[in-house]
Amino acid sequence: MNKYFLHNSYINGNRYTFACIMLYDLDYMLIQYADELRLLRTQWKAGHSMQDFKQGLLRILEIAEQQAVTRVVLDLHDLPDIDIMEQAWISLTWLPKMASQPLQQVALVMPPRSLYNQMVVESILWMAQALIHFDIQFFSEAEDALEWVTGDSPLLPASQQEWHRPSTLAAATSDKHYVSVTCS
Repeated sequence: MNKYFLHNSYINGNRYTFACIMLYDLDYMLIQYADELRLLRTQWKAGHSMQDFKQGLLRILEIAEQQAVTRVVLDLHDLPDIDIMEQAWISLTWLPKMASQPLQQVALVMPPRSLYNQMVVESILWMAQALIHFDIQFFSEAEDALEWVTGDSPLLPASQQEWHRPSTLAAATSDKHYVSVTCS
């Protein structure tokens, strides 16, 4: 993934740093990374299996490791019930690796109707509390979660604008894994 990300560039021997936003529109998940905010944002897409969710969590971990992410917004609307096998995998494999990243804030967005998954996530977090060194909050709306992790950052509008682009670009491209990089 790093090959698509323009972080620092050297032109005629001079170093230029760009504010970049990466956007991945995968079949099962939308993923965005905003460099200056060090923010990783994801949204689960309805109608996919827990195996796809596992692949999505691995992709999130990969980006977090590569980019030293400090803020994460995980939007779990439309996620099917997390079964016992996935709970064990998240608890024993994924969460310990994710918790070793330099995270500061993690916002979990879950609809109020998803009481079962919220209880599952809370129990996983409770069992892993010794590993967790960052703030975690639950939200019912992604906008509230973004406000919490970014504060009043002037970079949020550009991030939001890029977030809404895949739906308009999906018809224009045959690539299912559209990658957008916006730098300024």
